[in-house]
Amino acid sequence: MKNFSLTCLVLASLSLTARSQAHLNSSLPSNRTVCTGANATFTVSATGSGTLTYQWQESIDGGLSWNDLVEGSTTGVNPANGIYTGTTGPTLTITRAPSTMNGNKYQSIVSLNGGSPVTSIQATMNVGPDVSLDDATSTNCPGTSHTLNTAAAGGVSYQWQVNSGSGWGNVVDGADPSGISYAGGATGALTISSLAPAVDGYKYRYTANDGAGCIITSGVTTQLVPALAVFTLPTAGSITADPGMAVNIPVTISSGTGPFTYQWLTAVGAGTFSNIAASNPTYSGATSNTLTILSMTSGLYSNRYRVTIKNAGGCTSASSSFVQIGVMTTLPLGVESFRAQRQDGSSVRLSWSVGNGAGVRSYTVQRGTDGGVFVDAGSVMGETGRVDYSFVDEVHLGASALQYRIKMQGQDSSFVYSTVVNVNSVALINRAEIRPSLVEGGSARLYTMMEERAAVVVTVTDIMGRLQWSAPVMLEKGENWVPLDVSRLGKGLYFVKVGGGVKQTVSFVKE
Repeated sequence: MKNFSLTCLVLASLSLTARSQAHLNSSLPSNRTVCTGANATFTVSATGSGTLTYQWQESIDGGLSWNDLVEGSTTGVNPANGIYTGTTGPTLTITRAPSTMNGNKYQSIVSLNGGSPVTSIQATMNVGPDVSLDDATSTNCPGTSHTLNTAAAGGVSYQWQVNSGSGWGNVVDGADPSGISYAGGATGALTISSLAPAVDGYKYRYTANDGAGCIITSGVTTQLVPALAVFTLPTAGSITADPGMAVNIPVTISSGTGPFTYQWLTAVGAGTFSNIAASNPTYSGATSNTLTILSMTSGLYSNRYRVTIKNAGGCTSASSSFVQIGVMTTLPLGVESFRAQRQDGSSVRLSWSVGNGAGVRSYTVQRGTDGGVFVDAGSVMGETGRVDYSFVDEVHLGASALQYRIKMQGQDSSFVYSTVVNVNSVALINRAEIRPSLVEGGSARLYTMMEERAAVVVTVTDIMGRLQWSAPVMLEKGENWVPLDVSRLGKGLYFVKVGGGVKQTVSFVKE
């Protein structure tokens, strides 16, 4: 009787154990091979009376260690994994599998009615070829080179493609019409040389072919080449100030890709330039588009200033020019007179006398307009014992009212300015000139300055007086220019006659 009871107890226990464990299909899940970026699924088949629960696991070290997967997670053990769904169900789905998951293993832990878990067999996922599916941006400075890389996996062929705004096309090695150059268009590494702002915004991608049916297109890399800042500074001496005055030195940007960052530099005399610290009490705006000298002192007049500017990509433009502050004063008593007189419609004669020019290295004639901005027109070297100086400024036709001053520079590089003299505006007169007067190509221009609108006849004759070209032309009041076709003329001297109200003959030489 006791033996019979024991036997029943054992059978009951075995029957309970069988009911608390799931039965799994021993051939699932199956290995999966997918192309990069495709979805992969793994499935187990379990049976049992009651409630089945599932927990999928992943191994990235060949099955040595396992980690539970979390529903909807993109992190898991491998940060580059795709999105997991179905992690607690019979079918696990991995969305947009990247190539970094190649070789990962998967298994499922299945329980019945909360009883003892049963582990499925392991399945391996093969992903290929190795392709980056994420979009990216690359920023590089003009004139530099940049290399875009793939993983360059063995047995995989690559082809780079470019989109300049009119659709995708295969990259061809060599010079590109945009001015850049390509190398490695059909390899795992594309090198782009001589980058220029003209290709700013070009897009690149590649296709990878593993030869086994997977042809994958990568994500897009946008190439940015921000243009360098092109800018100007005031010319040396164009800004003047007395001691104690505040001075602003602006920089004017004419082109480039912003936003821009600035760093002002200074040099004492002929010394080297160094950055001006933001904490320097002599200045403000050391990292802005305008440097301010808070209070001029005698020691600052010998300083030179320049600025470096970085564009939106951190690419630096350095100024080769610099500014220097001039003393706001007049020439010493040694200068006895300063005169400016028009000679004709396109030149001004400047003359000045000095009672004592000892120690003067040079006299620079500076021309200005009503706006108060002065530029150098030319220089005359100082001579010991010389008291009278002159300079002729060839002013462009039609120049408005002008102002002149003289910058007198000493042997120690110090300088002072003369008083300013004014020259009345140019009277409009009927005149003509050829530019260039020595013609090497097939065309030249006849420039005229007309007092009133007039119809004239323009003729071109050779040195023998033979007519080569003639045409009626309507000239407007003010400055005009007329194109001359001289492509059929041989080498030699030619005369251009303007009839009508101008009645002037000018010449040019054809090379």
